[in-house]
Amino acid sequence: ISNTGALSSWLVNGQELLQAPLEPYFWKPENDNQHAAHFAERSAVWSDAAQKRVVKSIRVEGRQVIVDMSLPVGADLTLTYGLKADGRIKVDMDYRPTADNLPLMPKFGMRMRLPADFTQIKYYGRGPWENYPDRKHSAFLGIYEMPLSAYETEYVHPQDNGNRCDIRWFEIGSGRQTLRIDGEQPLCIRAWDYGEEDLLDVRR
Repeated sequence: ISNTGALSSWLVNGQELLQAPLEPYFWKPENDNQHAAHFAERSAVWSDAAQKRVVKSIRVEGRQVIVDMSLPVGADLTLTYGLKADGRIKVDMDYRPTADNLPLMPKFGMRMRLPADFTQIKYYGRGPWENYPDRKHSAFLGIYEMPLSAYETEYVHPQDNGNRCDIRWFEIGSGRQTLRIDGEQPLCIRAWDYGEEDLLDVRR
């Protein structure tokens, strides 16, 4: 866990699992409807809020590492990493606004980058096609398995895509190694073979 408060390295059987840190992230690329409503302009303060976080303290309590930080938008954030003896990591993120009238937060979550050969997905949640909190009743809870290429959704205009809602657990791996995420509450998870930055400024 680095001095930025992010999980920067996770070795499993001597192999580095993280290609980029597990860290807070509050931004998302627009979709077509949001672009028409000037979503990015109205929510712009969140685009780099995570990158500009300021770590106030890092402390260890038993098997927990607790990171207190502030966000430039006017909020406090606490990340708690609970380290398990079997190698599992429990991550909690607590957000507390300190300013009034903040614009809508595009996403409350975390992101990381995994090895390029992690292309097989299995999950328990809504599917099999993409779905969103405001558009999910046609996607039913179940266990779904697919390659990463099928998890993504291609649009004529590159945009946010591929979300799945109400995920209880999510596995992604290479056949040799698998990462499993279990949610203490239903999660929304995207998985792409590119980054958010690759969807910026390529819409038109």
